[in-house]
Amino acid sequence: MIFKRLFILIIACFFSNILAAAGFENLTITTNNDLFNGEVSINRDDYRTYGIGTSIEWTGGFFTDLFFYGLTDRKENQRCDLGEIKTGLSLEFEQGPVTLVLKPFIGGSFYGNLGGQYAQNIVHRMFSLKEVSFDYLSDSSSTGSSFSDRNAELLFGLDAICGAAYSLRNSRSISPEMHAHFSYSVPSAFKTEFLFNLSLSTDWDNSLDFGAGWSGIFSEYPDRVLELSLSQEEGFYISGGISTGILKYENRLYPGSEYSSGSISLAFSGVPDSRERGKGKEFLLDYSLDFLYFLKGMRILFPLDMTSTVFTSIEKTRLRILVFADYTYGDAVNDFQSTEYQIRFSQILAGFDFGFGFFPSGIPLEFFAGFAAGCRNEKFWDLGENVESVYSPVFQPEAGLRTAALTLFPEGGLFDPNTRYGLSLRYGVQFITGNEIQVQMQHRFSLGLNLWSFF
Repeated sequence: MIFKRLFILIIACFFSNILAAAGFENLTITTNNDLFNGEVSINRDDYRTYGIGTSIEWTGGFFTDLFFYGLTDRKENQRCDLGEIKTGLSLEFEQGPVTLVLKPFIGGSFYGNLGGQYAQNIVHRMFSLKEVSFDYLSDSSSTGSSFSDRNAELLFGLDAICGAAYSLRNSRSISPEMHAHFSYSVPSAFKTEFLFNLSLSTDWDNSLDFGAGWSGIFSEYPDRVLELSLSQEEGFYISGGISTGILKYENRLYPGSEYSSGSISLAFSGVPDSRERGKGKEFLLDYSLDFLYFLKGMRILFPLDMTSTVFTSIEKTRLRILVFADYTYGDAVNDFQSTEYQIRFSQILAGFDFGFGFFPSGIPLEFFAGFAAGCRNEKFWDLGENVESVYSPVFQPEAGLRTAALTLFPEGGLFDPNTRYGLSLRYGVQFITGNEIQVQMQHRFSLGLNLWSFF
């Protein structure tokens, strides 16, 4: 009965945050997954393997965070779910360019069988992936303790952020920040974390983040899977991220355990944005997902200054050349749930495309064709500790169609008016050459989310 009440509370808080977002200052919805780790380390599809959450900032400085994570130990075929609810008050102090933010909070921490496996299999069925079947632990542990299927603990702590912003040329700025986190989940865990982050940003809310930190976790959870997962996130780590418009991508790597995980967030503002539209140089971020393989990627494109605009008597057309850098990673054999081996890959390409834009019936479209070349790294992993890497040159001709940039809610609120959005469909053929004369050919058919903004 207690668990049912807690579960109803979690669901109610989650959806009330979303539905009431327009009356609040900021709402962020985040999903994190080791699938988003960018292959900066081998993705073992284990430990804190996925999560989802929402953070909301209320008028007056109050905030509420709600997160849920799925934790696994594939070697022992065991799992644990972890949930957190916390609310608090954000206190801000300014002295010249320096700002100090203190965020004390209180809430609850929940672990055990919270229905995570059922929810995960719903997602797996949507993507035609193999369903998972792990055992939840209860009434036994490595320490000999006894615990129930579902457990609740009091959680309280403090987040502190001290930073400054220094203006650079052309509406750009640099912001060094120091983050500190202290939390206590009574009676099982105490966590402390320190992070130094450097952010390069523009006046149009685009930013690049680089950070380095240290995490210390002192815990005695009776659940072995939870303890094992937390041990992967201890010690020194490095982080990075990119933010454009409503979309933000972050990644964190722990070199000591070689564990890494990424997150994708959608950030909405309930406060109307009165800023004038940016007038700087444009760039395009293209977040893509391949249909033929379960691959993820990010492409950044820059229009060249030689871009020309051509007018006809019937409609306006546009000819332009864009240069780009493309990073893609994923599972090379479309069998990510294999129990025997995995072939993970990452590749970086550089290239250009030639675009022809037109506006039929007022709908902005652009056909493009291009060519890219780069290097591919394939990692053969036997699900143990044996990893073999192979590097190969890659060549890729491609063509596609993308919608030109559209502004969502240009009057402000919810969406950044300085970022425009669109979709792209791209087909390419990859020619992968190795040490032998034989050339491997792979087809790529991708759907991308485009975000145009300024730098």
